[in-house]
Amino acid sequence: MNWQKFRNSWDNLISYSQALAVAVIALAATNVFFAVVLIGKVKNQKVIILPPNVNKEFWVSGDKLSSSYVEMMGNFIADKYLSVSPETAAYQHSLLFPFVAPSALPDFKKAMQQYEAFIAREGISQVFYPRSVSFGKNQILVSGILKKYVEGTQIKSEKATVLIKYTVRNGQFQLLSLEVKDNA
Repeated sequence: MNWQKFRNSWDNLISYSQALAVAVIALAATNVFFAVVLIGKVKNQKVIILPPNVNKEFWVSGDKLSSSYVEMMGNFIADKYLSVSPETAAYQHSLLFPFVAPSALPDFKKAMQQYEAFIAREGISQVFYPRSVSFGKNQILVSGILKKYVEGTQIKSEKATVLIKYTVRNGQFQLLSLEVKDNA
């Protein structure tokens, strides 16, 4: 065997493998670069989502919501939560489930079932009339008048505020919790 010929072949193979290694590193770096660019584009993409009731123009961009969207969602959630009767409570509350964050859904369903049982046991029908909506970082306050009826007779009319805590993930509004505060 010719030592010089072997040495040349060996050197050629090493050069070839080094060139392939450089090419693989360059391709991997390019893939990482494009992945970062793609993630940036997805986060900044504006997605049009229709809330249940549309009466104002709104927008959703990444994890940011327009104030009109937050206001519409606050009114929708407060209405479905508080404007109930023994016959409609379960259905009204089920309309909220698609908006609940997956991590909060089991506790939310349990709380709704307890509230529905109370409404049925007491025979209460109630209507919530929103008067104002204010919001801050991941919370909405919907204030209004809550009128309660038993067998068609009004038993109470009081000021009430619904505190809605939420988060936004990938442009999707996700409800975390609801709390009613009586302001009477």
